[in-house]
Amino acid sequence: MTTTAIKILALIFMTIDHIGEFIPGMPIAFRWLGRISAPLFFFCAAEGICHTHDKKAYLKRLYKFSLLMVMLDVILPVIIGGTALFNNIFATIFQGTLLIYLIEETKNDSRQRVKYLFGYIGWQVITLLLYFVWESFVPVINLPVLNNADRIIFTALGSVTMMEGSLLLTAQILIFYFCRNSKKHLAIGYTVYCAAYFAVFVFQLPLKALVLIANAGAPQFLIEMLRNACGIIGLQTFFSAIDFVHSLLYVNYQWLMIFALPFMLAYNGKKGKGLKNLFYAYYPLHIALLYAVGSFM
Repeated sequence: MTTTAIKILALIFMTIDHIGEFIPGMPIAFRWLGRISAPLFFFCAAEGICHTHDKKAYLKRLYKFSLLMVMLDVILPVIIGGTALFNNIFATIFQGTLLIYLIEETKNDSRQRVKYLFGYIGWQVITLLLYFVWESFVPVINLPVLNNADRIIFTALGSVTMMEGSLLLTAQILIFYFCRNSKKHLAIGYTVYCAAYFAVFVFQLPLKALVLIANAGAPQFLIEMLRNACGIIGLQTFFSAIDFVHSLLYVNYQWLMIFALPFMLAYNGKKGKGLKNLFYAYYPLHIALLYAVGSFM
């Protein structure tokens, strides 16, 4: 399979997922099938940033579309009056491919690589602190005009705080990058990742740890700080499943992403027709359409 073929499959699974997300009454199986989509897009992104002739243009395009998407996320609920939107895979792919770019550009200079990566981490720490300040003081000001402004501002700043899927899912892009030259390494690396994800989330370990800390008498501000930190990393702490089966199939079913692996292993190393404009245009357009249809049903 070429990357174009894999992207088309990812697009189909994504559409099924978003039908399940936005259209009332759809079977939960639509969301299960949707778990295959993002890893396939991430896989193609890791391949794309390595093979494109202009990496900076690739990153600029992702950055611009991440801004377009966050503005659509903010504006659509205001216009239509539906629930909040948090769909922005462009921002997630931008962060992952940016890290790959920094690694690729410093292949022959380890000191420069350390400098770039520390610069990236330092900037993320700064934006994270700014985000905590924003979250602490803006609600006190109570200006409606500032509602959701943080999403646009921090996306524009390139902060990981506003990614869809969090740091944990973005890590997939780096796994695909480091395993790109060996299908064996890809199979092992991705399977271990999915197994760890299964163990942590299906058994709700972050939530249980937070409850344990709270029961030990930790102050509320510390609990909230840990909760926010977990949210940014991608460790779910808010929703508690009734039992194992409920967690497995109805709450923490992201582990089903393991079923994307066969499609990755079928990759033949070729690009295919590309169809770049189709994928960039389809994502915001289909979300806007499904969101509008679902809001009026």
